Amino acid sequence: MTRPLAATRPLALLAIGAAALVAGCAPKVEVGRVDAVTGFIGLVATDEPRSALIGRDILSAGGSAVDAAVAIAIAQTVTLPSRVGLGGGGACVVYKAQPPRTKQPQTAQSFDFMPRAAVAGETVAVPGFARGLYAMQAKYGTLRWPQLVSPGEQLARFGAPVSPAFAADLAAYREVIGASPTLARTFGSLIQGSQMQRPDLAASLGSIRTEGPGTLYSGPLGRRMIDDFAQAGVTLRADDLRLYQPVTGDAPSRPYGNFDLVTIAGTGGAAALDGVAGVRTGAAPVAGGGDAVHSGVVVMDRVGVAVACTFTQGAAFGTGRMGDDTGIIAARPADAGALASGAAVLAINENIHKPYMAAATTGTGAVPAMSKLVGAFYGGEALDQAIAAAGTAGADVSAAACANGIPSSDQRCNALVSPASPGLAIR
Repeated sequence: MTRPLAATRPLALLAIGAAALVAGCAPKVEVGRVDAVTGFIGLVATDEPRSALIGRDILSAGGSAVDAAVAIAIAQTVTLPSRVGLGGGGACVVYKAQPPRTKQPQTAQSFDFMPRAAVAGETVAVPGFARGLYAMQAKYGTLRWPQLVSPGEQLARFGAPVSPAFAADLAAYREVIGASPTLARTFGSLIQGSQMQRPDLAASLGSIRTEGPGTLYSGPLGRRMIDDFAQAGVTLRADDLRLYQPVTGDAPSRPYGNFDLVTIAGTGGAAALDGVAGVRTGAAPVAGGGDAVHSGVVVMDRVGVAVACTFTQGAAFGTGRMGDDTGIIAARPADAGALASGAAVLAINENIHKPYMAAATTGTGAVPAMSKLVGAFYGGEALDQAIAAAGTAGADVSAAACANGIPSSDQRCNALVSPASPGLAIR
């Protein structure tokens, strides 16, 4: 029997109301879990693809751009150990968007924790990596430290396939690997796609996750690392490790049109900014650096935190010595050539307190590539054209940019890596 329309309407409305009630009662994903944030979550670009996926997950879990960059870097100690490691370091520049009428706006901050010797002339660097990342995350992070260490620890413990980025380094530095019994035993038989497990490094990352970075500098993990290095023929003093602190402060700024370019003093980024004006006038680009020993990481999040970093161990696989127990590679102090083979720069608008671009270049042409990238992009070229121009300098480029800055209701944003790079960009 057909029920009259007037009779069916209350039932239909009841069904709609019940459906809405059910939808409203659906469990909400909490911040800290992947997919807690939907829609536009930000931009990620880096030299190693597997770690870029981890950065995306951190952003979707409600993490800040700095949270994502920290998680990416820690993951790269597993996925790109030729360039990134607990024994090494890096340099980052960070800016956080602020309301337009802010009376005392904050400036961009630099974090310099490059691998450097405690005493001039020594051949091993004091590890800056963990303390540098922790200092940056303490100021700009939103998630808990263990959440950022855990993805890398899981990769080390359960394994991850060798990416094209690491496979390229394995091929390029076979002699370095072959000269060390520990490196040869760990990496000597790997090729692209091989499953790589690092239980020794997983244990070290697990200690840093549960006890914090202090365990590496004045705790049990630090003592194990010193003993481990000694067995590998590397001397690292406990006092140098305990007293280490990253160098932090206001990032040096250069005006360029309506924008301010910020980087880290004493790094390839500073040299690159010296060459930007020359790029626009057709002058010869400034000189590049040494071997490709850096990994570049850039992240911008939806609320306007932007970060650009380069990480290094001073040379490919650092000193070439790795501890059997901790899985930590002893880094080489970064000389002028190594510093110039990585550049990290942010472009911000100080008038409206927004970041517009984050970029990192790595390789022998990192400095001229960054000069070309910034000059081309702010000369009106699209990001892909600017990256193509930068790529001619012989460097890998990772960049993210938003045409109207970020945050913005008109999110015309893009993230790219250079065509020859084995890295990955995610929007």
